[in-house]
Amino acid sequence: MSNNIEIQDNVHKIEFVNWIEEAIDKEYYKLYEYENFHNIQEIGSSVFGKVYRANWKNSEQYVALKSFFNLNDVAVKEIIHELKLQREIQFHDNIIKFHGIAKFESDDQDDLLKKYLLVMEYADSGTLKDYLKKNFNNLTWDDKYNMAYQLSCAVLCLHDEGIVHRDLHPGNILVHRNTIKVADFGLSKRIGLASNQLKSFGIIPYVDPKIFSKLGSNKNSTQLSSYNKKSDIYSIGVLLWVISSGQTPFYTEEYDSNLTIEISQGLRESPIPDTPENYRKLYTDCWDGEPDKRPTIGQVVKSLKEIMNTKSISITGNQQEINPTNIITSSNASSASNSYNGDIFQNFNRPNEKDILISITTNEQSISSKKNLKIIINEIVENITELFNEGNDAHKYITNYFNSNSHNIKSQEIYNWLIDNQNDLDSIFLLGYFNYIGIETSENLNQAFNLFIKASEQDHTLGQFYVGLCYEFGYGTEKNEKLSSEFFEKVANKNCPTSYFGGMSHFIQNFNRTNTKDKSNSIITNKQIINENISSKKNFKIVIKKIVEFVFNLVNLGKEAHNYIIDYINNDHNIKLQEIYNWLLNNQNDLDSIFLLGYFNYIEIETSENPNQAFDLFIKASEQDHTVSQFYVGLCYEFGYGTKINDKLAFKYFEKVANKNYPSGLNYLGYFYERGMGIKKDLKRAATLYEKAANLGNILAQYNIAIMYMNGYGIDKDDNKAFELSKQSAEGEFIAGIRLLGYCYSYGIGTSVNKQKAFELYQKAADLGDTVAQNNLGDMYEIGDGIWKDIDKAKYWFGQSAKQGDQDAQKRLEKLLNLI
Repeated sequence: MSNNIEIQDNVHKIEFVNWIEEAIDKEYYKLYEYENFHNIQEIGSSVFGKVYRANWKNSEQYVALKSFFNLNDVAVKEIIHELKLQREIQFHDNIIKFHGIAKFESDDQDDLLKKYLLVMEYADSGTLKDYLKKNFNNLTWDDKYNMAYQLSCAVLCLHDEGIVHRDLHPGNILVHRNTIKVADFGLSKRIGLASNQLKSFGIIPYVDPKIFSKLGSNKNSTQLSSYNKKSDIYSIGVLLWVISSGQTPFYTEEYDSNLTIEISQGLRESPIPDTPENYRKLYTDCWDGEPDKRPTIGQVVKSLKEIMNTKSISITGNQQEINPTNIITSSNASSASNSYNGDIFQNFNRPNEKDILISITTNEQSISSKKNLKIIINEIVENITELFNEGNDAHKYITNYFNSNSHNIKSQEIYNWLIDNQNDLDSIFLLGYFNYIGIETSENLNQAFNLFIKASEQDHTLGQFYVGLCYEFGYGTEKNEKLSSEFFEKVANKNCPTSYFGGMSHFIQNFNRTNTKDKSNSIITNKQIINENISSKKNFKIVIKKIVEFVFNLVNLGKEAHNYIIDYINNDHNIKLQEIYNWLLNNQNDLDSIFLLGYFNYIEIETSENPNQAFDLFIKASEQDHTVSQFYVGLCYEFGYGTKINDKLAFKYFEKVANKNYPSGLNYLGYFYERGMGIKKDLKRAATLYEKAANLGNILAQYNIAIMYMNGYGIDKDDNKAFELSKQSAEGEFIAGIRLLGYCYSYGIGTSVNKQKAFELYQKAADLGDTVAQNNLGDMYEIGDGIWKDIDKAKYWFGQSAKQGDQDAQKRLEKLLNLI
């Protein structure tokens, strides 16, 4: 928040409103209109306000809406303080996200505060207490370590930013998709202290005993300065015990003043039987009665890493690691390449639900999304040209091109890049085209014309063609048929190959025979009319069957079906998506049609996303032994899409697919055995299934079994096989496989040490957006490991990794910058 927004201690509610309005005006926070939320349900309340769950617009994704009431002036100040803190730590995945502020109209001047709600990330599993109560019996020690690690990393982030939480307890720690999310930053405690309302004994076990002594010596009052980082460490110690036990501390005791005295005198909970000694020592060190004897949060994180590293190998010698159980299903591939904590705890995190539900591996999305934007711009311009050549309406198809998101880059990102990069002809033309048809900006024909002219003056053929159109129809300039003909003639005189600018040539050659109305409808050619006639007569049932086969083939290869399906339908079948959707609605008499209608609802093709409808259709087809439907029913049960999460039923359906020897089912079943989800944990069985899927060409399974061979879990350690399987996964363009192969070359696993080859593979994975590979490159450049030492390039790659939230990269970058 800008320093010039000053909040005085005696701030009034009206000043709070003004502050919020100023923050919104200056775009410090995103503004959400309240009427765009629906399905609003209250999910919690306190003396300070209520929390609601809601959907935004047509999205199935939930957000949390946090309201406030009964606040005095000091409490209002603390809310503002909270909002400021939120802006400092939004980058961290283990801290609850603050999306913005919702506002609704209210004429009641006495009720101004109630017109604002905080829009927060919604945690689907509730508090840590709720989560442990429901899931504790299914957690392994690896899971507990990962939870403890995530919690500690979140607090490390806070402490690195100079923030003391002051109120760490299971009620302020949320769990979303099995990922720890720290919330509140002591807001409730600060408001309570500021208002002299701290009366609840419910958080006694988590409070630093030194606070109790200060409370006692100051007649039940204290200052916020009494809380410091070591107070948070005490709370961390108790929370680590809670994670290990699944219990509430001193749950047989009364939470009263007597308990506070006993804790101050050294009372602590007893370790749970079979607790690993190093973990027990860590949390007992944290809750030591003397703050100076407690570790720092950095030491806590380091200790947890060492505990987990007893089963790990290092990737770079820094903090990036490959966990021996770091297995990737088609559903958790994203976190394998993008988690800023590297591969340490991704197994605990079930991946983002939406990412999983519409993808087979989001690593391919990462590959696409990190392409050189200049290359993508060139591809888009070529695409427009090809559409003309094919006789298609470029406007309609290019809009669909962006909607299909084949590059996983939003049109807004492309537009922003174009604004800042007007240094080549394709970029100049495409910015004109965005203005021409109103993509990410209002239609601006004057601006479009000026940009087309600029590109055409340097002999950009497509720019010349659009200048001709502008002159012909008066778009952004006065009509001038003579100039129009001159620019069209420039295109026609270039003697381009028949396959290039063919559509434009057709238009130009028949220009005089085309009436003005037809021209303005953008080049409808005989070829397009013929294609449409052919499309309308095609056997839809055959087309549907081919589409379903296409989806399932990608699933079994471990690739992202969603990224390909729209282009496949549009380009290979010349049938509009709407036509297929309409046909499916009226022809639910075969299994492929039932599945595909479910899939359209599943990934939102020609209809709003409808998880319940998708699940029902998948179930209907699966009951008649439709294999790809059985696979998607398994996904739905695993992630609660259109139904409740049920690991046993998910296992059952993946087993059906695996029993038919399909690699998608085999890989997923291996993951369930590896994690002990819906079935007793069995690493040997997991390894057998992964290997079988890998032999059938699944690039995810190839990576998974390589990891198991590398670590010797569930299978005899074999570096040669680990190398060969890593190579196969990398050749399949799996981003984590590319990085893993680089690691093999770097440390001579199954091959000779080849730092140059390792560098090239890390470079490839880094260019494709892999944060761990980016950090590894930074390390190689910093120390000159197999390449020339280059601190500038080290800073660059650490910076790229840090942008994605990699904490180690952030620290390495800061260290280098401090040397300047």
